[in-house]
Amino acid sequence: MENVSLAYWNFDKEEKETAFGYFLIRLLQKNGLWEEENKEVHIYIAGLLLKLIHPTHLFESQKYLVQYETDMTQWLEQSNDRAEQYHCLKFNADHLLIDSGIFLKNEGTKLPEATYRGKAYYRLTSSYAQHIYRKSNTLTHIFDHLSNYFEDYQARLKAIRRSYFQFVNRLTEEEKKDLYTELNQLIQPS
Repeated sequence: MENVSLAYWNFDKEEKETAFGYFLIRLLQKNGLWEEENKEVHIYIAGLLLKLIHPTHLFESQKYLVQYETDMTQWLEQSNDRAEQYHCLKFNADHLLIDSGIFLKNEGTKLPEATYRGKAYYRLTSSYAQHIYRKSNTLTHIFDHLSNYFEDYQARLKAIRRSYFQFVNRLTEEEKKDLYTELNQLIQPS
C-alpha cells in the first residue's frame, strides 16, 4: 500500500501541517471549545483525537492499558522504569478521557469511577513528567490542567460527539460489533 502524505503547505506559517489537524482545530474553534488561554491543552486533546485514526498508536497503547485501578498499582510496582510508568499512566489517563468523553463506554455508574481515575492518573502523570524532566514544563501544566478540569473536558468531548460523531449512534449493535472486531484485527500483531 502506498504511503500517502496527508500534509499540506500552510502559507501563513510557511510550514507543512496535517489536514486532519487543521480541520480538527477549526472544528474546536467553531464550537467554542477552544480558548487561547489554554491553547496547549486544546492542541494536546486535538492530538489525542488525531491519534485515534493511527493504528500504530492504538497498537502501542494496548500494552499499557489496564482495566482496574488495582491493575495499575500492580503494573507500576512491577516496573522499575520511570519513563515506562509515565507512559502507562499517560495512556490510561488519555484513554479514560477520550473513552468517557467521545465513546461513552463509561456512562452511568462507571462514569464517576472513570472521572476519578482519569483525574488521579493525570495528576500522577504530571508528577512523573516533572520527575523525568526535573522541572515543570508545558506537559506538567497540561496534565495538571486536565486533572483539575477533567469533567469540563469530558463535557466538551461529549458536545463534539453529539455534533459530529453521531454516526456511531446510527449503527446497529451488530454493525458496532463488526466494526470493533475489524479494528481489533487491525491493531493485533500478526
